[in-house]
Amino acid sequence: MIGAVEDAIIARLRAAADAGHLGYAWGALGTYRDELDEDVTAILRQRFPAAWVAFSRLDRHEDGRGELWRARYVVVVAARSGRNEHERRHGADDRVGAYQLAEDVCALLHDQALGLEIEPIQVEGVRPLLHTAARDQRLAAYGIDLTTAWTLASPPDADAMGEFLTFHGDWDLPVHGNVTPDADGHLPAPEADARDTIHRPEDP
Repeated sequence: MIGAVEDAIIARLRAAADAGHLGYAWGALGTYRDELDEDVTAILRQRFPAAWVAFSRLDRHEDGRGELWRARYVVVVAARSGRNEHERRHGADDRVGAYQLAEDVCALLHDQALGLEIEPIQVEGVRPLLHTAARDQRLAAYGIDLTTAWTLASPPDADAMGEFLTFHGDWDLPVHGNVTPDADGHLPAPEADARDTIHRPEDP
C-alpha cells in the first residue's frame, strides 16, 4: 500500500495539470527519498516547477478490526527563478511560485482517498525546506506533510484454524507449460487435467 499511495498522489497531481486545472505543467513530477537533504545537485538539474513525493514513516496501531497502519508522506514542491526571492515564492505573470504550488497540492490531496482503501489523506502542515545550495541556485522549496492510514486484517488465531486434514490440488499437464484454456480462452480452465485429494489418516 505504501507504493500505491505514492503512485496515486503522483497520478492526481499529473491529471490536474494535464487537464489544465492548474494553469501550468509540471517540469518534474515523481518520487524522492530525502526531502532535499542530500543530493541537492540532482534536484537542481530538474525542470521546474517540480513536485516529488517522499514516503516518511509507518507506525502500527492496534484497533478492534486489526492492525491500523498510520503512514506519513511529504510532497516537496519547488519553483525556480533567476530574478529574486519574492518571485520564487510568489510567482510572476509568466511563471508560478512555490506558494501557489503548495496551495494547489493541499487542495488536490486534502480529504482524498484517491480510490484506495485508506483513510482520506490529511494535510498536516506546510513548511519551508531550507538548504544553502538550493538558495544559492535561486530555488524555493516547501514540504507538505500528509498523513493517512489503512487497516490490515489480523491473521486468524492459530487455535481457531483447526487441523490440516485434507489437501486438494488441480494440476496442469504436462508440468510447467502447454496450458490449455477452455473453449472461450479463459484460464484457469474449469476442468483440471488431473486432480489429487489427500486426507490425513485417522490416528489409530
